[in-house]
Amino acid sequence: MKRWLLASSALLATSAVSASAMAQARPADRLRLAVGGYFGAFLVAGDEDDGIGEPGFARRQHRVAREAEVHFLGSVTLDNGIKVGVDVQLEAESCVDQIDESYIYFEREDLGRAILGSENGAAYLLSVVAPNLLQRVALSDPTFRFAQPPADTFTGGGGVTAIVTRVGTPTSGDSEKLTYVSPSLHGLRIGVSYTPDACEEAFGSGGPGVAAACGGSYGGFTADANVNQFSEIIEFGARYERAKLFDLFDLAVSFGFAHSDVEAAAVGRDERQEWGFGIQISHAAWTLGGAFRHDDQGFSAQNNDRTDFAIGLRYRPGPWGVAANYSRIKHEDGGVAGTPGADTLDQFQLEAIYSLGPGIELQAGIIHYDFADSSNLPANENRGTFFILGSFVTF
Repeated sequence: MKRWLLASSALLATSAVSASAMAQARPADRLRLAVGGYFGAFLVAGDEDDGIGEPGFARRQHRVAREAEVHFLGSVTLDNGIKVGVDVQLEAESCVDQIDESYIYFEREDLGRAILGSENGAAYLLSVVAPNLLQRVALSDPTFRFAQPPADTFTGGGGVTAIVTRVGTPTSGDSEKLTYVSPSLHGLRIGVSYTPDACEEAFGSGGPGVAAACGGSYGGFTADANVNQFSEIIEFGARYERAKLFDLFDLAVSFGFAHSDVEAAAVGRDERQEWGFGIQISHAAWTLGGAFRHDDQGFSAQNNDRTDFAIGLRYRPGPWGVAANYSRIKHEDGGVAGTPGADTLDQFQLEAIYSLGPGIELQAGIIHYDFADSSNLPANENRGTFFILGSFVTF
């Protein structure tokens, strides 16, 4: 922790020394923003449990889905070699969290990178995920990073409410934080993040596992007694990459850990701990890998834990590629010791992709998922198979 504080402070302090010179620089020398981002649009058709009282009842079995963001990016390198950058990510449709991520960073090759603002933590940024091809397009997210579950954002059918509310959310997400990521030392990078409060601007309603609203930068200091809200979050991440190991394959592995306190805990709530790891092995056009995460969900009692697992295989020899992956979420329901029940979500996915040109891809996929509720209530369970076809454009 001491070395992290010294390194991140060195980056910020060294940048401050050049602040006056930068302010007096000619306009042409100053940081300027460029526009980037992505846009995905897909046709979706499928079938899910649609009997009376089931999630798909009286719902259409096809739709048009899209997901897009516009990114405002810019950086400038100072005379002392430090690169200063800005990243603001705007959702391309009206939603509660209109600005996804927004942060500034200071970086130098021999000192690493310091990030200040709304961005995911070090464990997320350094995580190794299960191989996949499809981008996140409000259909499903099989990538599985440390603080991001593999399949709980599925919105293709009517089971989204049961799935999302029962599997929880990440500890810190895009909450305002300070992160430091070290430079690579023989392929090893480490990172640490500190998040004062697990809340995001005007986003969120609070409650167990749900980020509360901060009130924004002009809302003053945040409250420190929100019931069941997590705060004082410390996240640690490590990633090791090695090319041509034994002259046969490339290796990437990661480990992440997060600890947070709970404010004004209700009965049964406690500090929260998460940990996880991931691995990928690549040879030529083939990549095999997987990831695992364990989260005690911030409960003091046993049988409330959640585990996430994902594994994938990808083959991409050129402009086209195929992939297959499987992911599973298991969330214990707090049953008595020895006989705990659990909600489970199993997802299988086949993917195909073809690049029409730089940043322009045709994507297709088949997704099958099975959500089982420990209480066996039809309204809380769902099984479905969906077919998606569309395009994904990055700019």
